[in-house]
Amino acid sequence: MLIRSIIAGLGLTTCVASGVASTEPATAAAPERFTEVEQVHETVGTCGPGDNLVVDATVTEAVTIFSSGRGTLHLRYIGTITRTGTGVVAKYSEKQRDFAFVDGSEKVVGLLGHLVVPGGGGFAIAGNARIGPDGTLISITPGLEALFEPEQNFVQIVCDALSG
Repeated sequence: MLIRSIIAGLGLTTCVASGVASTEPATAAAPERFTEVEQVHETVGTCGPGDNLVVDATVTEAVTIFSSGRGTLHLRYIGTITRTGTGVVAKYSEKQRDFAFVDGSEKVVGLLGHLVVPGGGGFAIAGNARIGPDGTLISITPGLEALFEPEQNFVQIVCDALSG
């Protein structure tokens, strides 16, 4: 549950972060907002011994928590993925909006993965997914299987795309 982990990581202690609906009457309180921008340099997977996928990116997270307990996350992830074994560097981005509901469920919408390989090729994964309060996948747009289905291997897909 991406949005709940980000909200919790930001230290926001509202009912959406805990997944518990408020029993207080609705008020006209202004939404609580937080934006964080960070540079990321990390290994996100391996294609084999000494052959890693390394991301260099700027990640922008804009969180809004409403007095009703709902929350939204606007995520922009823009950078590159390098396959160290081949030296191939591809542009990678994600632009998505996540919604957290007071019942603990979530909806993820947007461009959830866009890879552009030098010389042509790559992929775009876009659509939406609905996730239940217990973390189970309720529904997804066809084509998102690489991100949400356990039998799919997103790391292997990227390794193949950057095989050189």
